Amino acid sequence: MSLLDGIKINKAISTLLESADPRDVDVVSAIAKLKDIGRSAVPRLIDALAESPNNAFIENILVSLLDNKSLAEYMDAITDTDRSLVTSIARIL
Repeated sequence: MSLLDGIKINKAISTLLESADPRDVDVVSAIAKLKDIGRSAVPRLIDALAESPNNAFIENILVSLLDNKSLAEYMDAITDTDRSLVTSIARIL
């Protein structure tokens, strides 16, 4: 992951955490950016999910990014001590 991708990921996640309107142009753009960046966004999305449990935007993106190559990230998260994160990850899987 490049430095620029890291900045884009952080900015997109911030947008998702700040908005509750799925029709907001910024939210739609943030979701598209995260999906375009792909698997490298998974660890930061999981961290954001820990900070904002039950965030539907983040959960949906994590569902779309789940594949055989990213599964290890999800498995690490499901063993976390944070029960709300474990519950969210279990729901995603």
